This record gives sequence, structure tokens and C-alpha cells, in this order.
Amino acid sequence: MPRFQGADLGSHKMNTYTVCIGNSDDKLTQVAWSDFINKLIAMVDVNAQEIHFSGHSLPNSPYQMYCIVFVMDGIYLDRLKETLSSLCSRFGQDSIALTAGKTEFVRW
Repeated sequence: MPRFQGADLGSHKMNTYTVCIGNSDDKLTQVAWSDFINKLIAMVDVNAQEIHFSGHSLPNSPYQMYCIVFVMDGIYLDRLKETLSSLCSRFGQDSIALTAGKTEFVRW
């Protein structure tokens, strides 16, 4: 039995979020880039119900990118945005990509 059904946990709505960060402009050193990723993962760990995916671009790619997909109660969305904004500022980034979606289970 799934932990929650239909993305509904009581009165709280669980949504799927994708956060992507990048360093293709080489603003960050490798150490700073690693710290940026670690801070993002720590922030998600605090807020997420469950992490579905965590990954990055290939080492030989000309683009540095990291992406994490997780399920979180929608009541924490404002806090998530504030934290992402703080990370942007702290690491000198123009933006962080956030995609929020309502989780829907398609059955056959």
C-alpha cells in the first residue's frame, strides 16, 4: 500500500516539485558548486515527503546542471520559494528553476 494515495494525505495536498540549478556560466568554483548542491539537497531533505530523483549532467558535458524531483506538502511552497531565493543570493545565481505540479496517478 502506498504511503499516500492520490497525492492526498488527509487535508494536505501532496505535489511534485522539480528544482534545477546550473553553473554553465562558471560563476562558481567546483568547491562552491558542490556546496550549492549540498545546501539544496539539505533544504529539500527538510521539506520533502519523498525524493523521487536526484541527478546531474554528465561529467563531460559543457553544461553543469543538477536536478532534484520530490514530493512535498503544498503548504510549504512559500517557504520553499524563500529558501530557493536565499540560495540564489548566497551563491550569486540569477535564478533557480522550480516546476510545481499536481501529482496525478493514471491507471489502466
